Amino acid sequence: MIINSLKMRKITWIIEQYVYDEYDQKLIEAIKKSGAYVYIYDYNPTESDLEKDLVKRFGKDDIIVFHGGLQLGRKISRLPLYPCTFLTIENYECFRYYGYYGNHLLNSDYLMMGLNDVERNKEFIFNCFNTSNVFIRPSNGYKSFTGQCLSFKTFESDLNTLKQSYGGLDLNQLVVLSSEKEIEEEYRFVVVNNKIVSGTLYLDKDNRDSHRAYYDIMCDDFNALKYAESLIPLYQPDIAFTMDIVGLTSGKYKLIEINSFNCASMYGGNYDSIVKAINDLSYDEFVDIYGI
Repeated sequence: MIINSLKMRKITWIIEQYVYDEYDQKLIEAIKKSGAYVYIYDYNPTESDLEKDLVKRFGKDDIIVFHGGLQLGRKISRLPLYPCTFLTIENYECFRYYGYYGNHLLNSDYLMMGLNDVERNKEFIFNCFNTSNVFIRPSNGYKSFTGQCLSFKTFESDLNTLKQSYGGLDLNQLVVLSSEKEIEEEYRFVVVNNKIVSGTLYLDKDNRDSHRAYYDIMCDDFNALKYAESLIPLYQPDIAFTMDIVGLTSGKYKLIEINSFNCASMYGGNYDSIVKAINDLSYDEFVDIYGI
């Protein structure tokens, strides 16, 4: 009777406003169609009061799911709202998961070092990869800067510009360096409870230069889907997460990265399928949390 009563409760999705404008209305429609509630939250980092806005609004009897930016996601994951997020942020550190995926990684030929030591190792880095451009990204899972390429010819100025970005980067952070890669398509798959519930194409040769992702193209590449499925047993950062797979000019597939479900774009995903899977998971997690 207790579980049946729980199943009759409605989940509330907290959607952070202005983060995923490209598809948030489609997601909201899918949520409402599922019978769940939607709460649109306009978050201001300097003015919003999470205690007043969210904790006092929702109680321990409410089943909550969050979808929004990583900055708010990290904060909201510490609030007494359940299950709310599937965001074990340390599990998305490259140094933590790269070893599990190994040769499946697009950037399997990588170096890791402190950002404060990259300039000193210029010659060593470029000799390792034997290329005129190297790719650099943060190891951390909260994306302290966007991955980008550094040119050998303009290395010092490129690196200096990077260090000064975002108001000045923490030079003590760990970074990943790898050779530049040529890729064809990029797909995002949503993994929930060990199953892929949605797949979408978001970048290919036609929109790569503009950096304007597709938000209306489902993945119809069966081989990309099967490849993504084959990686699920290797490492699971959370019970729900996203997996980015790239198709290469050689016809092979590789893993670009993994991200938190709550704070990653769904692009042109199957919103109905995603919402149903997350709703079912949230009910189960809520039962586990409270031992019902």
